[in-house]
Amino acid sequence: MKKLLVLAAAGLILGACASEKPKEHKSQDAKGMDVYANEYFSIKYPSDWEYEEEISEANDTLPVITEGIRATFYSSNPTLPWHTVMIQKSAMPAEALATPEEWRDMSVGLKKFDDQYLGYLDEYMQDSIKFGQYPAAMAGFVVATEEGDTLVQKQTIVKVGETIYYLNNTYDWNDDGTLESLGDSILSTIRFKGK
Repeated sequence: MKKLLVLAAAGLILGACASEKPKEHKSQDAKGMDVYANEYFSIKYPSDWEYEEEISEANDTLPVITEGIRATFYSSNPTLPWHTVMIQKSAMPAEALATPEEWRDMSVGLKKFDDQYLGYLDEYMQDSIKFGQYPAAMAGFVVATEEGDTLVQKQTIVKVGETIYYLNNTYDWNDDGTLESLGDSILSTIRFKGK
């Protein structure tokens, strides 16, 4: 329990220390997909989508913390239903918790403190899965936005060496499977770099 409280406090600090960086990490592949890349991962996404990047530099003041980064991708068309794909490299050292399942359980536990999260979806709660060659676990949440939208957040927690990544596919509750499939296909293009 003590470890969970330390991790939760560090997570709150990281959120407060995150800053948007106006770096350009974009190129295009041969099939017309845009490619986002940073020093930790790369991902392909539709060329009519945009992205935002946030970098946590709390590691400058808290030596136990590593650099955290979050990249969020979304359609630039405001008439389309809500849909985002987000990759977050955790700033917490992976050895703080041993397995992706423990990281997933911490994520589920922390959502209880956020009023936007209404609960979790049993069908997405999966243990001992693989994301490519990496060990992973999955969770799913129901989210209510301030604008009144109800969303599904499908989250896969992946352990790559000593680094934890959160892969989120968040889409409209009324999705017929199209948005979920598109988000999953975008996430399938992620390539982790050897850090």
